[in-house]
Amino acid sequence: MNILFLGSNLPDVFEGKVKYLSAAGNQYQNNLVRTLRKKHDVKVLTYINYPILIEKKEIEEQCRKENYTVFFSAGATLKICKAFRKAVYKEIEWADIVIVYNVLYAWFGIGFKTKQKGKKSILIVADYTDRSEQRGIIRKLLAEAIKREFNRYTKTIILSPGIKKYLKKEQSFLLINGCIRWERFSIILPAEVKNNVINVVYTGGFSHVVGTDLMLDAFKQVKDQDVRLILCGQGGDMKERASKAQMEDSRIEYKGFLSRPEYYEILNKANILINPRNMQYEQNSANFPSKVLEYIATGRYVISTKFIGWEAYQDEIIFSESDKDSLAQCIIKVVSEVKANPNRYYLHNRKFAQKIDWDMMADKYIE
Repeated sequence: MNILFLGSNLPDVFEGKVKYLSAAGNQYQNNLVRTLRKKHDVKVLTYINYPILIEKKEIEEQCRKENYTVFFSAGATLKICKAFRKAVYKEIEWADIVIVYNVLYAWFGIGFKTKQKGKKSILIVADYTDRSEQRGIIRKLLAEAIKREFNRYTKTIILSPGIKKYLKKEQSFLLINGCIRWERFSIILPAEVKNNVINVVYTGGFSHVVGTDLMLDAFKQVKDQDVRLILCGQGGDMKERASKAQMEDSRIEYKGFLSRPEYYEILNKANILINPRNMQYEQNSANFPSKVLEYIATGRYVISTKFIGWEAYQDEIIFSESDKDSLAQCIIKVVSEVKANPNRYYLHNRKFAQKIDWDMMADKYIE
């Protein structure tokens, strides 16, 4: 089958190198493409609409190696947008299925165009920020235009049930929270508590939206001197506070961005993994914290605030409300449980994670 994928992804090697590239979103797109290519002919057109601060030739060369066609729109938006759409229209003729990841302005109308050609079109809505949380009339209008695009595809896949409220009542959809590459987690060993030290690990960006302030404020209430908070990630409006937290509390360690091997190494050292996303922000109702799936795959204790659809994970995750006091009490409780039984979740969670491997799930995207 011929599949055309429209995304905003770059090859894995640029995670951590390209400032505005979301590691989680990038991995999702690349993993889907990588898995579909095992059975199908997949062409990738990727549209990068933010500034690139490294040499573009380096990116273009790697994209050619991985059979990606990349368009850099920053600074020449209209010109590049036209070139991108021209390339898309050409490849629609070749494709049996067109898959798009989220809705960028560059592919407004692509769903309608694909239907005109009698081709199947699939929209993956990973996240969405409603106009109520946008600043400026242009961004608010753009948010409305994006929402109207949601019903113009043959099939809509949503990562969070919170997206449903933005779809038409009669619109059918498929909910898939996400997938993992299980082979990367097969190396994760049972957890150990060394020298009575409990490692609480966070990976991701740093901002109010993802709950950086909730997490740091909650940790202040954890008085146990044998508990460590390890912060891993890059970017966000609270990066400075995260990076300086270790100066205020010697139990906190800021590691910054990790390569994939370093990431798996830190997961192996973890006793507890934490997702403190602040669900008081409306935009968090329309996305799924995909990191929790990888957290589950480690077999560690997982703490998370109650994201939309949390009820489906009550047997794998320990949940907290989105406030610092609740989160603090949850951390204290789980630390006590880890001391008593560090591998309570190991077998159960890893068995659960094997069922959401990309190789097992990819066919559901194009059925």
